[in-house]
Amino acid sequence: MRITNERVMLRVINANNVEKLFSIVEGNKEIWTYLIAEIDLYK
Repeated sequence: MRITNERVMLRVINANNVEKLFSIVEGNKEIWTYLIAEIDLYK
């Protein structure tokens, strides 16, 4: 994961990874919020 122009870029290996990531984020939105907050600390 990296930040480019105020956007988070994720590298995925295949479409299956995208589906898994989407299901994790949909089921646990607070995790996504936490990750973004942590990334902001490193800017």
